[in-house]
Amino acid sequence: MSVKKRILSLVLATVMLLGITPVAFAAEDLNGGYAFSLATQSVYSSASGGYKIGTIYKNEGITVLWTSGNVAKIDYSTSNGTKQGYLYNPNYRLYVGANSPALNNSSVAWANYTTTVYYGPSTSQYQTVGTIYAGEYVAALGDSNGWAYIEYNTSSGRKRGYVPSGSITVNYWNRLDGNMKDTSSVTNGSQWVSGRVNVYAGPSTQYYCVGYVQDENVIKYDRLYSDADGRMFQYIEYYVNGTSKMKSGFIPW
Repeated sequence: MSVKKRILSLVLATVMLLGITPVAFAAEDLNGGYAFSLATQSVYSSASGGYKIGTIYKNEGITVLWTSGNVAKIDYSTSNGTKQGYLYNPNYRLYVGANSPALNNSSVAWANYTTTVYYGPSTSQYQTVGTIYAGEYVAALGDSNGWAYIEYNTSSGRKRGYVPSGSITVNYWNRLDGNMKDTSSVTNGSQWVSGRVNVYAGPSTQYYCVGYVQDENVIKYDRLYSDADGRMFQYIEYYVNGTSKMKSGFIPW
């Protein structure tokens, strides 16, 4: 092949690559965030069809990576860990809005490095929830005073907690208001819990069960959250028996 033909082939290949790359990037524009499933839905293998690979359930939390028309690419929890797939005509409550801070807004984020997750914005006052790993997608729900409030997948179900803000990259920081601890729209007080009540990581019984409280005072936050059936949940904190550290989560109200 002549030098002229080689150069022409290289130019054509470069043009083709440049023409393809923006399309691929657009398809992975991470414009989603946290969503709450309003019905049991099938998850599929491809954005253009494919086959069923799993199910998400009513009142389950998911991370929507991106939406386009009537298709959403999602991250969700299974007993084998995180799976990705696609929803068609999704039936969920997606917590994203215009790029203006709001407590009920969220954004896709990913871990910059392996990071410990805590039940509150302090390494000394709260127990650990678990770990997120470098490159892992999470849903960022709020950010304030150097701590981000996130939801993420585990093989035990969806969990929530706090990580240092610098440990994650958030696609839309400007959507996020304060976290659950210090936003002005959430006030706290004391509440007596009678009997034994399970505490869940998120505002439904589909989330990971954090533990339980029983015949004790807890710290309550006045904002209430509704599941798909209209059942209300309240965010609380409580001391773990025999320790000086706290956990957080949601109880039926």
